[in-house]
Amino acid sequence: SEANLSGTNLARVVYDGLTILPDGFNPLNDMFLVAPGVNLSGADLSGANLLGANLTDADLRGADLREADLRWSILSGADLSGANLLGANLIDADLRGAGLSGALYDGATLFPDGLDPMVVGMLLIASGTDLSGVDLRDTDLTGANLSQTDLSGAGLRGANLAEVNLTKANLVGADLGGANLEGADLSEVMYDEATTFPDGFDPVAESLLFFLDNMVSAIYIRSPQFGLCRLDQ
Repeated sequence: SEANLSGTNLARVVYDGLTILPDGFNPLNDMFLVAPGVNLSGADLSGANLLGANLTDADLRGADLREADLRWSILSGADLSGANLLGANLIDADLRGAGLSGALYDGATLFPDGLDPMVVGMLLIASGTDLSGVDLRDTDLTGANLSQTDLSGAGLRGANLAEVNLTKANLVGADLGGANLEGADLSEVMYDEATTFPDGFDPVAESLLFFLDNMVSAIYIRSPQFGLCRLDQ
């Protein structure tokens, strides 16, 4: 209780009712309270140690729980709809009555025995999946493999797509305004006039495939001799 926490970076640190803090210290300025019924909707808890945490009936809608340790946590009745659970460890977690519709998972997400993520309405982030029309605004998908994925009409505004593999993905009608595409693999990505890209992004210069009237109308390639060339179909 006499620790000096001035100047300490406590961003994304969690605490509960048993945590003893210095007199006059206000944890609400930086830290996240972990307790039954708490509102953590949209909170960035990526990588957090929530081992055995009691989050009964908590509001975790849209929370970023990437690679969080949720083993033996109590999430009964919690609302995890739209939460990002990529790489999270939920082994032996109590998810009875929890809402998981639209929550994201991948091949690295670990679940309690008997839980089928597809049955409870979760969305698989992996190559070749159908994510058409899905709302992924502001979602951190850094390094994900979305090759050959149908993202037509998807909401990706403000999403972090850095280093994402989007090879042969369908972005027809998708909204990527404000998205981070740094280092993303956009080979043979398909788009149309309704696709929205981040400011300054040129799909022609990036050799994306333009889709028109149910067919790819033009392919742009780079030639060492002639530079950017258009091949009409």
